Amino acid sequence: MKIGFIVPGSKQVQMDFAAVAAWAREEGFGALDPPAFTRDARRIAADNGLVLGCTAAAADLLGTEGAALDGAVTRVRETMQWAAAEGVAAVRLTHRKAPGLDVAGNVRRFAERVSPLMAEADRLGVDIVVENWPAAGANLVVAPEVWAAVLEAVPSPRFGLCIDPSHLLWLGIDEVAATAAFGKRIRYAHAKDTEILAEGRQQYGIYGSQLGPRSGRGWWRYRIPGLGSVRWPGFISALYEAGYDGVLSIEHEDPVFQGSQERFLQGLRVGRRFLQQFVA
Repeated sequence: MKIGFIVPGSKQVQMDFAAVAAWAREEGFGALDPPAFTRDARRIAADNGLVLGCTAAAADLLGTEGAALDGAVTRVRETMQWAAAEGVAAVRLTHRKAPGLDVAGNVRRFAERVSPLMAEADRLGVDIVVENWPAAGANLVVAPEVWAAVLEAVPSPRFGLCIDPSHLLWLGIDEVAATAAFGKRIRYAHAKDTEILAEGRQQYGIYGSQLGPRSGRGWWRYRIPGLGSVRWPGFISALYEAGYDGVLSIEHEDPVFQGSQERFLQGLRVGRRFLQQFVA
């Protein structure tokens, strides 16, 4: 396994991709998740001894129809082709549920629209993944019940999960057991932690603050790996046991390490140093 991170946007870090890659090399990272269509990504990564893990395809395959759907499919295909050309291992899809369809209907639609792309993914040698991000209930592939249905509907070995334990924790799902159960279909892994705020949970319940500006939050917050309640030894052990040998990519959404570029990079540094004890 290699430790990497999602390349931040300009609001967090005012460095171009080459500068981020050079910093990552100096700090001991082994991988980066580049924005799609970054120029010279392969060359820059290779010059710094890094591999390229995953990129995101900004395209809605579930909630669009007609010309908009055609455009979304084209965007996914173009992202896959760019990823293959630049040596990026995986492309992450969005999975926001289509209004007017129940969950079973969304699963069927997802399979109908993603399955035709899998032959091209196989030809290109690129994995297609979905992250278990709930998006306040808007996303489809959130919990093991639906993971199983979607993975059965799209059985291609090139399709699988981008597992993120931070979401499982606040949903009340055992992150270690879920990773072990679906390990063979995990194609990518995010490294993000969650801190449970007991006083907030007592005040708001699981739905979070209803009156304040942080609706849906207030009783938990995302943290850098090691600063929350994710059981990292068990989670990473489950990945090893499943044969996962890809990237463990830090997704930095920790509010404690925000406010300046220096502070944001400090968060990444803290996360890598914590994860390094489990990755060789």
